[in-house]
Amino acid sequence: MQNATNISAFEQRYNEKLEELAAELDGVLPSYRELMAQVSGLLAEDGHPLDVISGYDDFEAFFTWLDTLTAYDQMDEDGSLEDHKPLLEVVYEAIRAGVV
Repeated sequence: MQNATNISAFEQRYNEKLEELAAELDGVLPSYRELMAQVSGLLAEDGHPLDVISGYDDFEAFFTWLDTLTAYDQMDEDGSLEDHKPLLEVVYEAIRAGVV
């Protein structure tokens, strides 16, 4: 288990992208752990274990699936996963690498 002073390279990359996006987007963006939990929860709600991500050929295939799965939620919240795409890509890579 990692502590606050020993974060993974994925979390560090996520934090760098988070800083870049925060300047562009209004609103609060999720932390690495929050987005990881959200993705895990969405997979579980859809009846999939976390390792189902390894079945996607690449991030774009995973993103298309996730975007479709959450389409109604996005409409209700007047938001778009596209805004979080760089962050989701880091989470996707971390899950594929087994860093959860």
